[in-house]
Amino acid sequence: MSDGYFVAYGFERTAAQLEKLARDLAVDLHPTRVYIDTRRTSRGELGQLRKDLSTVQGIYSITVIVHQKSDFGQGAKATQVLTWIKEMGHKVIWPNEVKRPRGRPKVKDLTPEQVKYYRELYSYAPWHHVAKRIEEDTGMKLTRAQVDYRLGRKKKKS
Repeated sequence: MSDGYFVAYGFERTAAQLEKLARDLAVDLHPTRVYIDTRRTSRGELGQLRKDLSTVQGIYSITVIVHQKSDFGQGAKATQVLTWIKEMGHKVIWPNEVKRPRGRPKVKDLTPEQVKYYRELYSYAPWHHVAKRIEEDTGMKLTRAQVDYRLGRKKKKS
Protein backbone atom coordinates (compact mmCIF):
# COMPACT_ATOMS: atom_id res chain seq x y z
CA MET A 1 0.00 0.00 0.00
CA SER A 2 3.00 2.29 0.30
CA ASP A 3 3.85 2.28 -3.43
CA GLY A 4 2.21 5.60 -4.35
CA TYR A 5 1.57 9.12 -3.17
CA PHE A 6 -0.89 9.81 -0.41
CA VAL A 7 -2.69 12.98 0.51
CA ALA A 8 -5.17 13.53 3.32
CA TYR A 9 -8.31 15.66 3.19
CA GLY A 10 -10.60 16.60 6.05
CA PHE A 11 -13.41 18.97 6.86
CA GLU A 12 -13.28 20.43 10.38
CA ARG A 13 -10.38 18.10 11.25
CA THR A 14 -6.88 18.72 12.54
CA ALA A 15 -3.67 17.69 10.80
CA ALA A 16 -2.88 15.41 13.73
CA GLN A 17 -6.20 13.58 13.30
CA LEU A 18 -5.54 13.01 9.61
CA GLU A 19 -1.97 11.82 10.18
CA LYS A 20 -3.16 9.41 12.90
CA LEU A 21 -5.81 8.13 10.50
CA ALA A 22 -3.14 7.57 7.86
CA ARG A 23 -1.04 5.60 10.35
CA ASP A 24 -4.07 3.53 11.37
CA LEU A 25 -4.96 2.62 7.78
CA ALA A 26 -1.43 1.52 6.81
CA VAL A 27 1.68 1.05 8.91
CA ASP A 28 4.22 3.08 6.93
CA LEU A 29 1.85 5.62 5.44
CA HIS A 30 2.66 9.31 5.72
CA PRO A 31 0.61 11.76 3.67
CA THR A 32 2.68 13.98 1.38
CA ARG A 33 0.15 16.81 1.75
CA VAL A 34 -2.74 17.53 4.11
CA TYR A 35 -5.77 19.54 2.96
CA ILE A 36 -8.00 20.89 5.73
CA ASP A 37 -11.22 22.81 5.16
CA THR A 38 -13.23 24.64 7.79
CA ARG A 39 -16.57 26.37 7.65
CA ARG A 40 -14.78 29.68 6.96
CA THR A 41 -12.78 28.40 3.98
CA SER A 42 -15.97 27.39 2.09
CA ARG A 43 -14.29 24.25 0.72
CA GLY A 44 -11.39 26.13 -0.83
CA GLU A 45 -8.97 23.32 -0.01
CA LEU A 46 -11.22 20.85 -1.82
CA GLY A 47 -10.86 23.00 -4.94
CA GLN A 48 -7.08 23.06 -4.44
CA LEU A 49 -7.10 19.26 -4.03
CA ARG A 50 -8.99 18.96 -7.30
CA LYS A 51 -6.48 21.20 -9.10
CA ASP A 52 -3.53 19.25 -7.70
CA LEU A 53 -5.07 15.90 -8.63
CA SER A 54 -5.85 17.05 -12.18
CA THR A 55 -2.28 18.34 -12.55
CA VAL A 56 -0.78 14.91 -11.90
CA GLN A 57 -3.54 12.98 -13.68
CA GLY A 58 -2.03 10.15 -15.72
CA ILE A 59 1.45 10.72 -14.23
CA TYR A 60 0.99 9.56 -10.63
CA SER A 61 -1.62 7.51 -8.89
CA ILE A 62 -2.58 9.32 -5.70
CA THR A 63 -4.58 7.90 -2.83
CA VAL A 64 -6.75 10.38 -0.94
CA ILE A 65 -7.36 9.55 2.72
CA VAL A 66 -10.47 10.90 4.45
CA HIS A 67 -12.03 10.31 7.85
CA GLN A 68 -15.45 9.65 6.35
CA LYS A 69 -17.19 10.14 3.04
CA SER A 70 -19.15 13.13 4.34
CA ASP A 71 -15.91 15.14 4.61
CA PHE A 72 -16.34 15.75 0.87
CA GLY A 73 -19.80 17.22 1.35
CA GLN A 74 -23.38 16.19 1.91
CA GLY A 75 -25.22 13.56 -0.11
CA ALA A 76 -24.84 13.89 -3.86
CA LYS A 77 -21.94 16.36 -3.53
CA ALA A 78 -19.82 13.72 -1.77
CA THR A 79 -20.69 11.15 -4.43
CA GLN A 80 -19.82 13.66 -7.15
CA VAL A 81 -16.40 14.36 -5.60
CA LEU A 82 -15.70 10.63 -5.27
CA THR A 83 -16.68 10.13 -8.92
CA TRP A 84 -14.34 12.80 -10.29
CA ILE A 85 -11.46 11.59 -8.12
CA LYS A 86 -11.92 8.06 -9.46
CA GLU A 87 -12.36 9.31 -13.06
CA MET A 88 -8.95 10.97 -12.78
CA GLY A 89 -7.46 7.57 -11.91
CA HIS A 90 -6.92 8.16 -8.19
CA LYS A 91 -8.24 6.24 -5.18
CA VAL A 92 -10.07 7.27 -2.02
CA ILE A 93 -9.85 5.32 1.22
CA TRP A 94 -11.51 5.77 4.59
CA PRO A 95 -11.91 3.46 7.58
CA ASN A 96 -14.73 0.96 7.47
CA GLU A 97 -17.76 2.21 9.31
CA VAL A 98 -19.36 0.11 11.96
CA LYS A 99 -22.91 -0.49 10.85
CA ARG A 100 -25.25 0.53 13.63
CA PRO A 101 -28.55 -1.28 13.81
CA ARG A 102 -31.35 0.81 12.36
CA GLY A 103 -35.00 0.86 13.20
CA ARG A 104 -36.80 -0.76 16.05
CA PRO A 105 -34.71 -3.24 18.06
CA LYS A 106 -35.44 -6.91 17.66
CA VAL A 107 -37.98 -8.20 20.15
CA LYS A 108 -36.70 -11.03 22.30
CA ASP A 109 -39.31 -13.69 22.69
CA LEU A 110 -39.87 -16.52 25.10
CA THR A 111 -39.09 -20.08 24.06
CA PRO A 112 -42.00 -22.55 23.96
CA GLU A 113 -40.72 -24.19 27.16
CA GLN A 114 -40.61 -20.83 28.93
CA VAL A 115 -44.13 -19.98 27.70
CA LYS A 116 -45.42 -23.27 29.11
CA TYR A 117 -43.70 -22.67 32.47
CA TYR A 118 -44.82 -19.05 32.82
CA ARG A 119 -48.34 -19.84 31.65
CA GLU A 120 -48.62 -22.38 34.46
CA LEU A 121 -47.24 -19.81 36.91
CA TYR A 122 -49.64 -17.18 35.58
CA SER A 123 -52.61 -19.44 36.25
CA TYR A 124 -52.27 -18.94 40.02
CA ALA A 125 -49.90 -15.97 40.50
CA PRO A 126 -50.63 -12.27 39.86
CA TRP A 127 -49.30 -10.72 36.61
CA HIS A 128 -46.68 -8.51 38.32
CA HIS A 129 -45.13 -11.59 39.99
CA VAL A 130 -44.91 -13.35 36.63
CA ALA A 131 -43.48 -10.22 34.97
CA LYS A 132 -40.86 -9.98 37.73
CA ARG A 133 -39.87 -13.63 37.25
CA ILE A 134 -39.61 -13.17 33.50
CA GLU A 135 -37.39 -10.11 34.01
CA GLU A 136 -35.13 -12.00 36.44
CA ASP A 137 -34.80 -14.95 34.09
CA THR A 138 -34.59 -13.29 30.68
CA GLY A 139 -34.02 -9.57 31.29
CA MET A 140 -37.26 -8.65 29.48
CA LYS A 141 -39.36 -5.98 31.18
CA LEU A 142 -43.01 -6.68 30.40
CA THR A 143 -46.17 -4.72 31.05
CA ARG A 144 -49.46 -6.37 31.94
CA ALA A 145 -50.63 -6.18 28.34
CA GLN A 146 -47.41 -7.86 27.15
CA VAL A 147 -47.75 -10.63 29.73
CA ASP A 148 -51.34 -11.18 28.59
CA TYR A 149 -50.29 -11.22 24.94
CA ARG A 150 -47.43 -13.68 25.39
CA LEU A 151 -49.07 -16.01 27.91
CA GLY A 152 -52.73 -15.65 27.06
CA ARG A 153 -55.30 -13.63 28.94
CA LYS A 154 -55.88 -14.91 32.43
CA LYS A 155 -59.31 -16.47 32.81
CA LYS A 156 -61.49 -14.99 35.49
CA LYS A 157 -62.69 -17.33 38.19
CA SER A 158 -66.47 -17.84 38.11
